[in-house]
Amino acid sequence: MITANNAILALGKIGRAIPDKRGLIASQLIAVEDCSFPTAECRNISIGKAILALKMFVDPGNAGASVVEFVRRQTGNPRAATARKAKAFLRKLSV
Repeated sequence: MITANNAILALGKIGRAIPDKRGLIASQLIAVEDCSFPTAECRNISIGKAILALKMFVDPGNAGASVVEFVRRQTGNPRAATARKAKAFLRKLSV
């Protein structure tokens, strides 16, 4: 799980460095919500990492509906840290 979460965070840096791949990267980060994980807690941690990765490169003025909806769903995440990350992300977007 540590390696997977490090890879998720690396996608945020890649998205920041390669603007023409941001849409593809964002869609793959959002897909983490539907992936299989050993436990629900592992899933929630990875979702939190995906939110942090999106925050690295998503333009606050043009976040895209799928990104905003993904993050909104996570404001009610059972993992408090992930829910906080989602709320902070939405504040950054002023949504």
